[in-house]
Amino acid sequence: MASSGTVFDKMNQSDAFSEIVADRDRFKTEIYQQLMKRVKKHLFSTERQKSDYVKPRTNETVSHHSQIGNHSQQIELLEQDSANMDQGDKNFDRDAFNKMKEEIKSRKEAK
Repeated sequence: MASSGTVFDKMNQSDAFSEIVADRDRFKTEIYQQLMKRVKKHLFSTERQKSDYVKPRTNETVSHHSQIGNHSQQIELLEQDSANMDQGDKNFDRDAFNKMKEEIKSRKEAK
């Protein structure tokens, strides 16, 4: 009489699982080694094309000097603005500005 089950039904499944769990560190290292072998093969044995290399858009020294130039221009503009404020602007009415400032302050206090 033929059996109705499969070959796997006769095996003890817990034994196979315990063996896999016991060997998981070995499996991890083998998988890591296989992956690194493929990566190193690609890195060291493939011929590089010119397009594989990244070319920077600008030189670091050029961008650094341009930033320094921008900062110096900003400093000059701020110094000019402060000099203009000390001299006073012909279109600026200090009394109207102080009056508006007091109104805003009083509205904030009223809230």
